[in-house]
Amino acid sequence: MNALLDCVLCQQRQALRIARLVTQDSELQEQIMREAMRYLVRTHWNTDPMTITIGLYNLIERLTGNADPYKDLKYQSNQEALACYPQVQAYLRNSADPLFTACKLAAAGNIMDFGAKDEFNLQETIRHVLETDFAINHYERFTAMLAQASNILVFADNAGEIVFDKLLFETMLNRYPSLRITMVVKALPIINDATMLDVKQVGLDLLPDIEFRTINARTNGNGSSAWMPPEVKGWIKEHDMILSKGQANYEIMNALPGIFFLLIAKCPIIGHETGTYPGAYIFKQSS
Repeated sequence: MNALLDCVLCQQRQALRIARLVTQDSELQEQIMREAMRYLVRTHWNTDPMTITIGLYNLIERLTGNADPYKDLKYQSNQEALACYPQVQAYLRNSADPLFTACKLAAAGNIMDFGAKDEFNLQETIRHVLETDFAINHYERFTAMLAQASNILVFADNAGEIVFDKLLFETMLNRYPSLRITMVVKALPIINDATMLDVKQVGLDLLPDIEFRTINARTNGNGSSAWMPPEVKGWIKEHDMILSKGQANYEIMNALPGIFFLLIAKCPIIGHETGTYPGAYIFKQSS
């Protein structure tokens, strides 16, 4: 999915958000914004939004020396989500279909996205998702395929959110003990996307039958999708099923057939693209 004009405005807001995170120096904040706008004017827009974001992120790192401006917020997100764990486990125990509830909670976890929002209310989102239908609901397709699958490849999205992915994995393994899970996270920090540090902070690495792979998205510079280097396409072919979490992964992979997407639509562009609306909970298999 190529960036639209609205996406470029969103990139400007991201640059301002990061500038305020990394420094209180107003002159440096202004320099960051001027350089960011110069970059956005000069860069090609006929690519996906996250590839543009990577260039912006690398630019800000060069200006500030800060490679991980969201480090503290990611840690806080992990701790906030972990604090909810007993609560959401109780929801599963009381559910007629724990796997469906775990999928809904994994969608709710996608609210923890500092690339799209300055703030969010996790508890309110958990409450809301349990009372709300998926705007697109391909859960029955998902479970039908999962029952036949020996493995699944999962593209993670954000820190904090991966706590709810952990809950989903535990629920899938409880129903299908022979299932093997491969989770893909980022090798280097980019916004608040999950890395192996976050995986270890939330204990995902302690689950049985789970493997982790990393994408080094920050090194991309050739105008191709940073999320889809050749080895990733090979990983997709190796697995019986693919689950993609979050909006950025949707923007990258929505044209690939047969992938399940689990996300919250966070802007009108994704709402229009999916035929839903901002705030919609989406569980969709691509055609």
